[in-house]
Parts: sequence; structure tokens; C-alpha cells
Amino acid sequence: MTRRPYPALLPGQTIGVIAPGGPAPEDALERAPAVIEAMGYAVRMFPGCYARQAYLAGDDDCRLSDLHAAFRDPDIAAILCLRGGYGSGRLLDRIDAQLLLAHAKPLIGYSDITTLHALLSNAGVASFHGPMLTSDLLGAFFGSLSPTGG
Repeated sequence: MTRRPYPALLPGQTIGVIAPGGPAPEDALERAPAVIEAMGYAVRMFPGCYARQAYLAGDDDCRLSDLHAAFRDPDIAAILCLRGGYGSGRLLDRIDAQLLLAHAKPLIGYSDITTLHALLSNAGVASFHGPMLTSDLLGAFFGSLSPTGG
């Protein structure tokens, strides 16, 4: 299966942040957009980033809606996952793989996000096993994370 290469992200383009797995602490959410903006990109935090339902970043419908909306939105150049945790696998049987294929763009994350990488790979969409916003980039940018930062 041939995967189309992605164009390089350009300064000023928008990175969408979704939380298909677990939630992040409020203090991390307040600081998170600054990390992406400091790299020269615009940021759009999707609603599920601010949601919390026990150990999940919102209910399954919210997290699925954010995933689909991020891929569908032509202004989003790449999708960065807030963090891993648990929950992405709960979405697999409801993800519209054709939508993701039709609007292919880089998805970046690891841990629980690996389930999404597998689905995307099977659909012919390349994705990136890479750092996540509150689990990795926030601490690198600000120098430390709170004990619950990631």
C-alpha cells in the first residue's frame, strides 16, 4: 500500500490537539497552547481536551467527535495527541476510516495512541509515533511537569 507523503508543516499553520485517551491536569491544559505557539504554530485545542470522565478525557462520543473533526477540518495541518493513558481502543469500531483517509494528515502520539496508528496504517494513512503535548513537550518546554502532568 502506497502512502502519500505529507507536506512539511509551515510556520503559522494550525496544529489540532485532541485527547482520544486520558485527561490531563488543569494546570497542564492552561500551559499547553504556549508550547505549540512558541514553536511558531497556531493551536486549536478540541473540546475533549478539557473534558473528564473518570480516567477518560470525556465520554467516547466526545473523543470520537474530536478525532473526526480534527481530520475533517481543512485548517488543521497536523494532529497532536494531548496524552496517552487509556481509551483510544474504545473508539476503534466507530472510527470512520474513510473520513481519515479522505482527509489524511499527520497524527502524532504514542502509548494508547498506538491503537490509532494501527487503524490508520491499515487504512493506508501514515502516522507518527512521537511526543505528546502534556506527556512530553510541556515538561521539555517549561522544564518540569507537575507530578500529575502527563
